Parts: sequence; structure tokens; C-alpha cells
Amino acid sequence: MHSLFVVEDDPVELELTLANLSEYDDVEIRSASDGVDVLNKLRHPTNAGHLIATPAVILMDVQMPRLSGIETARLVRARPHTQKTHIVMLSNSDDPGDIEAAYLAGANGYLRKPSSASDATKLFDSIVSFWLRNTLVATD
Repeated sequence: MHSLFVVEDDPVELELTLANLSEYDDVEIRSASDGVDVLNKLRHPTNAGHLIATPAVILMDVQMPRLSGIETARLVRARPHTQKTHIVMLSNSDDPGDIEAAYLAGANGYLRKPSSASDATKLFDSIVSFWLRNTLVATD
């Protein structure tokens, strides 16, 4: 089973993303509404008294309230148990400054949000295939 965390502040986009990803039987999907929420949920080694697995991939929006995706990526990278987690940023922005900032913060990838249902299917197929099924993450 592959583990993926979706971080998206827009409820409609979150629902669409989760609906697209629910097609994959071998992917465990968790979600968070923003950077603060995901950092709280990634608390290690327990979250509300339960041991939680570190996700293989965090799929995260760049522009979010409370804590941006860029700052969240920096904080994820600063935690020993999530340093090796792949971070893939999803954004409507193609601003070179945003892209550079994402990579400097520790993102492994930066992708444009899909504009149609067929584009979404292709994008999420690519994400699952490359970032979850074909990429090996070194563990401690």
C-alpha cells in the first residue's frame, strides 16, 4: 500500500482530487485543509495516541491560508521523519518565482493544476505511477 497526503484549502478542489485518487486501490489517501493542518497530522510518532505512517508523497497546493505550501514544504523538510517524503506542489501559478521558491523549499516536483476532467485523470495517473509506484524512497 502506498501512502499519499493531499493538502488543499479549497473544498471543491480537495473533493475533486480525492475523487480522482480514490480510483487507485493501492493508494492510502489522507487529506489536510492547509499547511498547519498537515503539520499537526504529521506529528510523529503519534497523532492523537495512534501511530501514524509517514506518507511517501505529499501533494500540496502552493497558495493556502495560515501557512503557504512553500513554508509548509520547508517545515516538512525540517522534520527528521519526513525529510525523505516526496513533496509535489500543485498550483494554478506558473510564475517562475513561485516555481523556484517551491524547489528551494524542498519540493521534488511542481505541477500545474488540471483544467479539465481528462487532464486531471492524466495528471493523477502520472503522479501515482511516477511518485508512488516507481520511485523508491530511502528509509532510515
